[in-house]
Amino acid sequence: MGGIKAVSFDMDGTLFQPTFADEVWHEHLPRLYARRLGIPLEEAKRVVESEYERVGDERREWYDLEFWILKFGLGVTKEEIFSACGGKVKLYPDVRGVLEALFKRFRLVICTNAPKEFAQFQLEKAGIRDMFFRVYSALTD
Repeated sequence: MGGIKAVSFDMDGTLFQPTFADEVWHEHLPRLYARRLGIPLEEAKRVVESEYERVGDERREWYDLEFWILKFGLGVTKEEIFSACGGKVKLYPDVRGVLEALFKRFRLVICTNAPKEFAQFQLEKAGIRDMFFRVYSALTD
């Protein structure tokens, strides 16, 4: 046995604070929906959250941003949403230092249930993508 060769990490809640995902799903999409229909934001949040619950997190569509963009008729791209919400990508304190230390000795891998495009965007935005040998998404790989 050659010992440990790789270290794997989940992303949201482990490396990243949930601020980006929360902004995309619970703030930005409802804001776009409210704007499209001309309804109050709180009403849009109720409708959007109700639709999330109706689809349920057991189905792949629940995690598919493109599905929701089309379902709600938002007329934007995923890239536009990522760009608008990118300021919410936040690593937990000390993550960068820990990753830098581990990167010197091991191959680092991401294993996440987030869609790969979410993972790639957050890793790039945080400036840590190059530390990871592979990024695996349970949804898209």
